[in-house]
Amino acid sequence: MEKDTIITLEDNAEYALLDETTVDNKKYFFAVKIDKETGNPTKEFEVFEEEKDGDDIYMNTVEESDFKQAILVDFTNNYMKIVNSFVENEDK
Repeated sequence: MEKDTIITLEDNAEYALLDETTVDNKKYFFAVKIDKETGNPTKEFEVFEEEKDGDDIYMNTVEESDFKQAILVDFTNNYMKIVNSFVENEDK
């Protein structure tokens, strides 16, 4: 999986993968749920761990709160880097 894609879970919920990071050679994604009726993002966010089984790829919800909080720091730092690059480009 890669960020900027939309995934469909087994329960038919759709999520847009907004950001990704790697911890201990595992990929993690920050995602927003997509409203089925409107196709718009909702206010529901999730952190997923990518699991590979041969050619199959599964997305597991990260439940462990301490790890989830720590990885959200990574996603926040990634976001801040993007914002800072926009600010720096506007200053030029």
